[in-house]
Amino acid sequence: MRTKYKASPLAEMAIAFQFEPEPTFQAVHLGRFTEFLRDDYPTPLTQPPMEIAIERPFGTEITQQMFFPGQVEIPRAWMISKDQSKLVQFQNSKLVFNWRRAESKTVYPSFESALDEFLRILGALREFWLSEFGREPKTTQVELVYVNLIIPPNREVVRLSEAIPFLKDLIAINLPIQIDGLSQTFSSKLKDIDGRLHVGIQLITRQPMEGHEVRLELIARGLPEALDHKGISTWFDRAHSQITEKFNTVTSEKFRIEVWGAYRHV
Repeated sequence: MRTKYKASPLAEMAIAFQFEPEPTFQAVHLGRFTEFLRDDYPTPLTQPPMEIAIERPFGTEITQQMFFPGQVEIPRAWMISKDQSKLVQFQNSKLVFNWRRAESKTVYPSFESALDEFLRILGALREFWLSEFGREPKTTQVELVYVNLIIPPNREVVRLSEAIPFLKDLIAINLPIQIDGLSQTFSSKLKDIDGRLHVGIQLITRQPMEGHEVRLELIARGLPEALDHKGISTWFDRAHSQITEKFNTVTSEKFRIEVWGAYRHV
């Protein structure tokens, strides 16, 4: 059984696949891959390339998108679904499937259906890479991201610990000074699979009279033991379970039940 929420704090989730960049890749390939997905993602846009985060033995390394000799800077493609809730991002090193609450009124479909859609798109990428470059993309890392926006009662920062109990002492030592910024990050190795789990907590101060909310971000990154669809799916399923476990550790059970309407679903 999995925990479901009647009023989930989830604002965005992402499932990503990173791969070795192709030296002969050109901007025209962005357009060709967009055509592969146009029926379900009919709105294309371009954005600057994403940074690439790679887990190393010494920590997380952040690098810029690699460009080869003779290549101009090639942008990132955005492909947006008809209802605006789903987004595919693609560049010569990374494929990302996003679900976003802020862009629509749709309900988060479930991890299982999001993973199925990601695997379908990954299959399309592998087919495209094989047809264009004569080989499949070489996997370097996969990534699962959950971003939650947590609103404390009455948007009062002093009541934030009702949702995230371990912040109680941190908030207390800063009172009576008005808190207008708060940031906490920590990470740990994933259990039974390669990679790390990162947790980030950031206080967001809105305009006057709008109060505060907290961004709680959980990111799992690693490399599956087997790189076929089954191996990748298994890694994501285990990473998702550990993200859920960490979310339950960080947040208050009372808040999950009374505010977000948590319940067990078969």
